[in-house]
Amino acid sequence: SNFEALITFHEMGHYITNRLVADASGLTNVQGRAMGEGWGDFFAICMTSQASDDFANGVFSPGGWTDVTSTFDDNYYFSIRRYPYSADLTKSPLTFQHISANVMLPVGPPRNPNAGGPNEEFHNAGEIWCAALWDVFVNLVAAHGHATAEPRMLRYVVGGLKLTPMRPTFLQARDGILSAAAALEPADVPLIWQGFAKRGMGRDAVAPPSNSSSLT
Repeated sequence: SNFEALITFHEMGHYITNRLVADASGLTNVQGRAMGEGWGDFFAICMTSQASDDFANGVFSPGGWTDVTSTFDDNYYFSIRRYPYSADLTKSPLTFQHISANVMLPVGPPRNPNAGGPNEEFHNAGEIWCAALWDVFVNLVAAHGHATAEPRMLRYVVGGLKLTPMRPTFLQARDGILSAAAALEPADVPLIWQGFAKRGMGRDAVAPPSNSSSLT
């Protein structure tokens, strides 16, 4: 796996996020662990994206040839997640409600036959966090072009980590990113709100308590 950039960047994401949130002691709750997985996936797909990619409709997976199935079917569509990452909601349908135990998954979009488990499992809940970050990034690409959007988004994410409290909720981490962007490039703040709102994390969203294990 060390020869697969997607995996290397995902694991690097764990190092960055754990270190920057309360100096390696902050992501100990379920939402924190879930976002750790989502941040890792986001670093992977963002840092391997290219200007020629179809950001509006394309599918981006956090793995590929290393995520072996018996036939290699689905490796580059789903990878190891339940749904691919995409700005297209007909392919990537998850929203904030889907971190919660026993909430039914959307009907219609294809789901990975090789992945499952409860919504609140931290890899599964992490999909929603990465999906929101991806939508924010796609908004920035549409507004500024890939060459400007990628380093800008990474600055917002890393800056947001430094502003994220211990045992955070999804919305506290969202607010860290918004605060970082407001300090660095205030004109991008509406684009960031739009990306989070698309995944159910807009202004009126309510997060589960920090200590929740069911994420309801």
